[in-house]
Amino acid sequence: MKNLLIILFCIFFITCESSTVGVDENQGISYYDCLAFGWQAFFDKEYELALDYFNTAYVATDEEFHNSAHIAIGWTYLFMSNEEIGNEELVVELRSDAYNEFTYVNNEIDAIESYSMKCPYVEFCCSDCFYQDRKLGELISDIEFYFYLENQQNEDDICISLDEFSECTDGLIYDLKDFIRDYSNYDFMIAIFGHGES
Repeated sequence: MKNLLIILFCIFFITCESSTVGVDENQGISYYDCLAFGWQAFFDKEYELALDYFNTAYVATDEEFHNSAHIAIGWTYLFMSNEEIGNEELVVELRSDAYNEFTYVNNEIDAIESYSMKCPYVEFCCSDCFYQDRKLGELISDIEFYFYLENQQNEDDICISLDEFSECTDGLIYDLKDFIRDYSNYDFMIAIFGHGES
């Protein structure tokens, strides 16, 4: 009986100790874990769960800059809006919410520096990916708004070309192609536009 009490005491003592990986039990889940779990839920198309994780990132105490969480929430809202096609009011609301997240530009330089120093998953971290994802999110949002809204008043907003056979030289499609050329990790999108040359 005495041995059983000693074993139970040891188990109780061990489970009440602070985490051995540097996260205090009062701290909760880390910012980077919230993002990782959120993106996994996003890729599993569990958008509500993804939003829960991304919103939880705001209260994490191990990172003061939440730029990546804003952009992740923006992409989640954007994909949620595509699932709601047919419910125009909800689509517009979700896309507006997404756009608001994509326009969050506070402390970008500080966030990049902080992410590069604090992210514990060095091989998976990208300190400035949120910046590129934000720019792409804004472009995609603008293009989706253009095509979704029935009042496409100005065709020059989407593509300006010299004639009907030329590629775009200005407008949203040109801006998207220009973005893809500038950021090689998005070059998988070139297939959408042929070779991506203008």
